[in-house]
Amino acid sequence: YSFCTLLLLSQIKKMTDSENSELRKKWSAMQRVIAEKVILKDCNKLKKLLKNAKDRKNTESRIKIAGIDLSFPKETPRRRPNGDEDADTLVAVVVMEYGYGSPKVILESFLATKLRNPYIPNFLAFREADPMEVIIKDLQKNHPKAVPDVILVDGNGILHARKCGLASHLGVSVGIPTIGVAKKLLCVKGLNDEDDKPVPETDIPSLRGRSRFLKSEDGEVLGIAYRNNSPVKCRKAKFVSPGHMVDLHTSASIVEYCCERGLSEPSPIRYADRYGRYLLNKFKSPRKSLDGVVDKPVQLPSDTFANWSCFDDTDTVCIECRGDWVLDAGEQEFYHAKGLRFPNKCKSCRGQRSP
Repeated sequence: YSFCTLLLLSQIKKMTDSENSELRKKWSAMQRVIAEKVILKDCNKLKKLLKNAKDRKNTESRIKIAGIDLSFPKETPRRRPNGDEDADTLVAVVVMEYGYGSPKVILESFLATKLRNPYIPNFLAFREADPMEVIIKDLQKNHPKAVPDVILVDGNGILHARKCGLASHLGVSVGIPTIGVAKKLLCVKGLNDEDDKPVPETDIPSLRGRSRFLKSEDGEVLGIAYRNNSPVKCRKAKFVSPGHMVDLHTSASIVEYCCERGLSEPSPIRYADRYGRYLLNKFKSPRKSLDGVVDKPVQLPSDTFANWSCFDDTDTVCIECRGDWVLDAGEQEFYHAKGLRFPNKCKSCRGQRSP
């Protein structure tokens, strides 16, 4: 780059940092206000609903659990710092009914829109909560019978620097119990990378899977690291924390109840992610292809993507270096579309050319 270009880039960076600093102060104050409204009690008797749904003799009791997730085109990363205020995104929500018999999908809805705010670490809710709120409030208004008893959010609840993650923010906004289920650990309040290691112990005996309490510096339990019992697919834990109107133990029980055998990610979130990727694959550019429905929630028949191949992040062992690595869902989808076998070597080993 020329000197003038570098000077211009440095000035733009200073302006961006200054704007982000102001946003941090403003959003921090808002998060503290929202955090005071968060309720960490089982307000909707979810524990009783879950117990009745598990009872095989009770054929009529049902519990509706929704999963909500954002999907992005490949050219738009979810978390690119300092920019992408107008990033295209697609919000997908899947409502599932659990009880006697197999769980079934009762409603799928999506919203193609743009994100209005930049991504700043610890403030993800201000980027992603607004479109989620729009689609949930549309369900409450136009589909009252499909309103879920609890929403599982791909993000954190009170496992956050100010106890106000994406799940808590959304729960307070829509007045529905929420639970945060994050794929990566947010290291706050005394947590560190050691807490991201495999979970060998069980801090909650009532769970079939393994769990470890995630505690802050003052000993407060903010959430749990949870993994299912499968030794192959579930070495990587999910980080569960209550969002709003639910306690920790009920949150953990609901998440485990929704996990299929051999998986640590609950089905409603998996299906919401699958639904979003299906739509991105079908429409390529959702905002351009879905003329007339941009920024409007849309419902499609419940069997829309029933036969579409679904992939999940899988832990595996490299045949060359024998190290653990994750074959993510996007990579599996790419190899499947090309008709190729899945790789059995990690990325670093694949990048090394044999002499």
